[in-house]
Formats: sequence, structure tokens, C-alpha cells
Amino acid sequence: MANFEGSGFNDRASSIIVRDGLWEVCTDAHFQGYCGRFGPGEYRNLRSDLNDRISSAREVGGPPVSSRWAPSGHPRAILYEGRNFSGRSFAIEGDVVSNLADTGFNDRASSMRVEGGYWLFCTDARFEGTCRTFGPGEYASLPWDITNKISSGRRVSGRYPYNHAPNWSDEVVIPRDPSGTQQQ
Repeated sequence: MANFEGSGFNDRASSIIVRDGLWEVCTDAHFQGYCGRFGPGEYRNLRSDLNDRISSAREVGGPPVSSRWAPSGHPRAILYEGRNFSGRSFAIEGDVVSNLADTGFNDRASSMRVEGGYWLFCTDARFEGTCRTFGPGEYASLPWDITNKISSGRRVSGRYPYNHAPNWSDEVVIPRDPSGTQQQ
């Protein structure tokens, strides 16, 4: 949408959910002004330079890039102690940290930047407990079920691992054998 004027939504967005693709949003119509790019993920609190200022949006190609950070050319996730990328930080530049206990950053992450790759973060060591997947982008506040609870993280893919958007309406059916018990 090149111009939100007349849509009733000009300069009103304060959060974004990207289901698929890479999207660019700009503070002025026709993709002008300050622009930010967002990959799949939930962005519950937009930075002050975009919050309630978006006037155009479009899907674009290439890796996500914002004026605050740029992908380093290899997958990397940065955890921050405070919301909105504040406080101490801990960068994961390898593929895996199975236990954050020895890093001094266990159960401390409140926000995160994913600069490349798709990552799985879990509330318990060795990828157990509640787990969430994050793609490239900025997460100014983490979901309530993992904020200040992350104990392990690993890269699951260097690129978007799916060929299409998920179909949440699919129903899982477990067949029963003739005796009436569920099959495993």
C-alpha cells in the first residue's frame, strides 16, 4: 500500500506481525521518509522512529535491514537484558548455546535482535521447556512465556525454512486401531 491516507490507518500502527516474506514500512507515503524492514515475527512495540508514523508498506526482497543494525553476513542473535534493547547484551554467533548457565545470561533476556538465520529459544537448558522460533528482526519485548526465562538457543535454519505460509486450520487426526485404542 503506497499511501495509507484515506485508509483510516495512516500514522496509527504501533505493532506489526509478519507472517511471511520481508516487508518494508515507511513514515511517508510512496515509501519515502524513514523506512524499516521486518521479516517473519511479532514486533509488539515499534521503535519511536516508526511508532504511530507509518504511512506506506510493501513486501520487498533481500535480507531485513534497519538503520539501527545491519546483518553481519552470518547468522547471529543478540539477547538484551532489558526491554527495548537496553542493558547488557549477549551475542550468539555460533549455531548453538545449549545452556546459558555458564554465560552469566541465563534467564535474563527481555528483548532480542536476530540479525540472520532462524533461531529456537527455550526456557530450559538443552532445548527443553517452552520454546519459540524467531526470524530476522527486532523484538523489543519478548513474549511473556519466555521473557527472563531463556536458558538455551540454537539456529535452526539460515533462511526461511518453509515453502508456504502455515495453514492453521489443518486438523491432526490420530487413527485408532480396530480394538479402539489410539495408535502411536
